[in-house]
Amino acid sequence: MDGTEKYYRHILRLGREMASLLPRFQTEAPLSRTERGVLAILCCAEAEGTRVISAQIAQRLDVTRSAVSQAVDKLENAGYVLRASSDTDRKIAYIELTPEAKARFDVRAQGHKELFGRVFSRMGEDAVREFLTLAERFVDAVREERKNGASSEDGHASRRRRAGGRG
Repeated sequence: MDGTEKYYRHILRLGREMASLLPRFQTEAPLSRTERGVLAILCCAEAEGTRVISAQIAQRLDVTRSAVSQAVDKLENAGYVLRASSDTDRKIAYIELTPEAKARFDVRAQGHKELFGRVFSRMGEDAVREFLTLAERFVDAVREERKNGASSEDGHASRRRRAGGRG
């Protein structure tokens, strides 16, 4: 096994493990991958104090706007999200967590923040800063490669979107 394959497997494993550490919603009904992705993006936006629109969600999930619209409809009917009009542009509708969903997320997030605080103390500030800097550099490099069309696999969903198919 060459270095690329070994690193690729390691990153996939770390990605799964890192994702499992993040707060998640406990829902009554099973959610699709897109629905889970929408909630994850909204939770991050909430934690960062930012707002997102469906086009941004579609881009981040690499799915069609239609797929996001269907997922948001289902999540809205289930009481997890709402559409909020922009104060400055009537054509823009932000997708946001409902107050009830925010409260559920905040409870779970608080426990994770406390856990991460203990881990960060254990690792030390310099190591945490170095880890985050390297992770950001890695993500930026992957995004740049994707933007340059370096991976044929990455183009599949984009081609489906342009062709009007499912993402």
